[in-house]
Amino acid sequence: MSIQTVTFRTQSENVKDLDSLAAAQKRDRTFLLNEAVEQYLSLQKYHLDLIHEGLCDEEAGRLTPHDEVVALTKTWGKAK
Repeated sequence: MSIQTVTFRTQSENVKDLDSLAAAQKRDRTFLLNEAVEQYLSLQKYHLDLIHEGLCDEEAGRLTPHDEVVALTKTWGKAK
């Protein structure tokens, strides 16, 4: 895996908070930024995978009609 330098702008307060957090964790700023980017990208990939799965379900006709979902949610929280 190759390493590449990326530069971006952020508010001064974010840098101060990042440096404080890095010091508290005995890590450097780069470690925390890499961790944050990895978590963000992982979450976005997860969301895209769910969207793709939903679109595949729709294409295959595996969806519950809206009126059935509404009727089901009206029963939530009611004792049987």
